[in-house]
Amino acid sequence: MTPTSWLPPLILAEHFDNDWIRFDRAVYDRFLKDLIHSCPQFRLKRFSINKTHKIDGREAIFWHLVSEGPIEKDRTMDPRRWERVPWIKPLIEEFPEARIRAWTNTRPHKKGGGPEKRIVLAPTDFSYIVVFADKETYALLISAYAIEYEWRKEKLKREYQDWKKAGAAF
Repeated sequence: MTPTSWLPPLILAEHFDNDWIRFDRAVYDRFLKDLIHSCPQFRLKRFSINKTHKIDGREAIFWHLVSEGPIEKDRTMDPRRWERVPWIKPLIEEFPEARIRAWTNTRPHKKGGGPEKRIVLAPTDFSYIVVFADKETYALLISAYAIEYEWRKEKLKREYQDWKKAGAAF
């Protein structure tokens, strides 16, 4: 059993005969079902997504979840991100069980101002992460993506271990 075998199967383009339109629709429908129409509960906080900012008629966070790059309008679609959209909700709802690792960190706020407290969730192999901004009364989904490189997985593992060693807890 692998650290991610409990998660739903990936949604693969080949399941749709590599028909991009059908694949895109299936992934977006799953996003709507899991994260818009049902509201995962996270740590007794309300789970939230910014629904007001739209790109091409869809929530901007959807495009952020399925693409990569530093400049929002120039991001590149990433098949690994598309395929793993079904993993987001189970990782959120599994917290704080043994099949995931969860910790907090701080990152500079993208729109300026001071640092922002973030919550990071990952399966035990650190192969995928879900990131939230930890607001006072809710958790705002920021991103979710596959971790491709071993050095990055190790860095995340060290960050988690350092957080635990510091005696931090939720």
